[in-house]
Amino acid sequence: MLQTAVVWIRDGVLIDRMPINAAAFGCASWLYAPVEARKPGTLEHLINFAFEKSGFSCAAKMMMYNAQRENIISDVEAASGLYNVLAAAAGNLAEYFSGTIELLDNLTAGGVRNFVSSAVEQSVLDEWLAGPQGSQIASLLTEAMGKRQRFAKGKDHFKHVSELGCNRIFYVADALSEVRTASSHSHEFNIYPIGFANEISTSRVLDAIAIVRNELAKLEDAKRPPFADELLQLEIDASKLVCPDPELNRQSLAAEGAVEVIEGDRDNLMPNLRMYFDKVL
Repeated sequence: MLQTAVVWIRDGVLIDRMPINAAAFGCASWLYAPVEARKPGTLEHLINFAFEKSGFSCAAKMMMYNAQRENIISDVEAASGLYNVLAAAAGNLAEYFSGTIELLDNLTAGGVRNFVSSAVEQSVLDEWLAGPQGSQIASLLTEAMGKRQRFAKGKDHFKHVSELGCNRIFYVADALSEVRTASSHSHEFNIYPIGFANEISTSRVLDAIAIVRNELAKLEDAKRPPFADELLQLEIDASKLVCPDPELNRQSLAAEGAVEVIEGDRDNLMPNLRMYFDKVL
């Protein structure tokens, strides 16, 4: 008997929070950079890098930035810890893509098992799932899989879903690295990678920066890193922000192995995905 699973990426597929995550990455990294590195354009460059490396954990992205661009993030552990605080607080203000909950409910009613696959620590994911945002979909999920000892996003998660008896897996992801990983294991676990090509505008990134800085301003003095006030007053140059190009993103997702690429903005992505599932399920 064919048991179908849909494995979802939380940030960027279920919840429209990629601009927030990128802004939180930029702000947290900037705050742990030396004075000489906090020059005009650095924050915008960090945010752009976060979009480029979507799909990797915050700490992994920070280490990549230090290795591939400039070695300026002086304390990755502290910076990624601050990222978790800012991204979680700001992320609570993000919304599900239009039609997400209805689609999950429809799939569940049809016998499909829904899973979340995330790079965040399992304890952080569990806390989110029990909170106001996660509880909206908790009953529609078979499991929310995060990072724990010897168990991480990618092959470990695919293997786990397969061992639960799911012999056809649709994997809905927005990051090139995620689609690439799913494609590399597609034969082993019968995975159908689905690219989720969200159109992100510069104005939304600016809004996300404002939200993240507002959460930074709310932190108690003892928890605020040095130079927080400087970041709160920093002028953002919108012309230096580079959002993912929709057409290039579509082509890249397909090139990485997506069997289908769902396109659109936050209002029509899920309806478009639902039409695809109506054809193949």
